[in-house]
Amino acid sequence: MKRWGFLLAAALLLGIGGAYYRFRLPQVERLDPSGFEPGGTILIRGRNFGADRRTSFVSLDGSPLSSSSYEKWSDGSIEVSIPFSVDSGLLRVATPFGRSNPAILIANSKLPKAVKAEASGAANPRILSLSAKEAEIGSLLEISGINFGLNMQFSALRFSRNPGTLEASGQSAMAALEGGAAQDFIEVTHKDGLFERWDDKRIGVRVPEGAGSGVLTVLTPHGESPPFPYSIRQGSGSKYLFAPAVYSLQYEIKVNLASPAKDDYVLVYAPDPVSSGSQSLKEVQEESPEAYFRNYGSSTVFRVTPPAEPQENQGRRNAETIIR
Repeated sequence: MKRWGFLLAAALLLGIGGAYYRFRLPQVERLDPSGFEPGGTILIRGRNFGADRRTSFVSLDGSPLSSSSYEKWSDGSIEVSIPFSVDSGLLRVATPFGRSNPAILIANSKLPKAVKAEASGAANPRILSLSAKEAEIGSLLEISGINFGLNMQFSALRFSRNPGTLEASGQSAMAALEGGAAQDFIEVTHKDGLFERWDDKRIGVRVPEGAGSGVLTVLTPHGESPPFPYSIRQGSGSKYLFAPAVYSLQYEIKVNLASPAKDDYVLVYAPDPVSSGSQSLKEVQEESPEAYFRNYGSSTVFRVTPPAEPQENQGRRNAETIIR
C-alpha cells in the first residue's frame, strides 16, 4: 500500500508540473500594426512574456533580434524595432519556459492592395498598363487593368490600323482620337485565335497583322475602355491590301407558322462576317431587310414578318425570307 501511495503522489506532482509548464508558455495574440515599414516598430501583444526580458528574446525566422531592437518589455506586450533588411517572416517570443506560437510579420510593401475603380464607371473596363511600350506584329502583349470580365465571347480588343490616320506616337494618336480622326481600327475577337489569356484583370493577345501605332481599347458588354496609347516597333513588318473584293452573303430562312396571329414575327440571328488583320471588313454596302439589332455578340438580329396571305389560307403558312 505504501508503494502505490508513493507512485500516486509522484504522478500527481508530475501532472501539476506539466500543467504549470503549459500555463507559463508565452502566447502571441496579435501584432500591431499588422503590416510594418522596415525600420519601424511593432507592438507584440500576448501573455506570459515575463515582467523583464533578461534571457528572453524575439526571433524572426529563427534568428534572434539584436539587443538594440527592444524598446519595451512587459508580461503582456513587447515593443521592438524591425531591421531594414526584413520584409516578412515568422515571429516568435522565446522565454525560459519555451517558445510561443508563430505570428506572421509582413511589410506593407508586400501586402496586396485592391485596385479601386472610378465611381462614375465602376463596371466599365479600364486599361492600366501594357507589358511592353513597343510591340511587334505577332508578339504576345499582356494588358493589365480592371473589369475586363471573365468571358471574351461578347468582348473584343480594338487596335489602331496601319496605315491609318494616326501618327506614330501614342500622344499624337490620343490627340487625333479626341479630334474624331481615329475611326480606323482592327477588332480582334475570340474567333481570330489570337488570345492566350482573358480574365477580369489581365489579357494576353498576339498583336494582329495590320495593327499600327496608336491606341488600344477593350470592348465588353458593359462598355468600352478609355483609349490607351501603344506603339508598334518600326521595321517589324506591315501588310498593305489593294483592290478590295466585294462578296455577297445570303441566308435563306424557311419557317412554318401554325395558327399565326396578325402581328407574328420571327427573330433571326445571322452570324457576322469575321473581320481580322488577314480579312479586313471595311463596310456593308447593302443589307436587306434592315437589321433589327446589331453587334449582338458576333451576330446581327433581323426581325422577319411573314408575308400576308388571303384569309382562307391562314390556317398554316410558310415564311420564306432571303437575308442579304
